Amino acid sequence: MAIRQKQIIREILRSQFTDHNLSLQISQKEYNSLLGQAAVHPLSIKKSFKTWKMAMHSLRTVYSQKPEPKPEPVVKKPTVKPAPKPKAPPAPSKPAPKAAPKSKD
Repeated sequence: MAIRQKQIIREILRSQFTDHNLSLQISQKEYNSLLGQAAVHPLSIKKSFKTWKMAMHSLRTVYSQKPEPKPEPVVKKPTVKPAPKPKAPPAPSKPAPKAAPKSKD
């Protein structure tokens, strides 16, 4: 279903829920019995949202009150690390001993 159709159905549902002070926990049968002919047709709900549960979830996410913005964290000044100590040059190593000559046995 087109997004525009979904938006129209969502707007109708939102206005009906606010006008009649309905809870978002209401079932589709209760909704239809309370509003009668003014209720959005179940096939429209099925085509736009697939299930009543998805329509209610859409109302919750789109029209819910947004949480207050979190305060910005305090920025700590970077600490200056001391410069690393220079490494001492390696001690000169002794040359490896030469291998003994092989015997010809």
